[in-house]
Amino acid sequence: MPQAGLLIQMDGSHHPWLEDRGPWLVLLAAIDDATGRVLGAVFRLQEDTHGYFLLLRRGGRPQPEHDASSSRPRRMTFSLIR
Repeated sequence: MPQAGLLIQMDGSHHPWLEDRGPWLVLLAAIDDATGRVLGAVFRLQEDTHGYFLLLRRGGRPQPEHDASSSRPRRMTFSLIR
């Protein structure tokens, strides 16, 4: 049974996105594994930690959702940073 927010996949895709009109760019994206929903994306000149931090700032950050009857997180949600 798929559960939204349980697994967030983050990866970079190196591709000539602008064809011959500009530099090769890397598309960094965060996607919910259960729903396939794109939670955030950002273009960068290279795949680096700073780019992933920008992605988290734009798209949100994983946050544990706690169950009142348990001290352990149930699942991770991707909430917007405002």
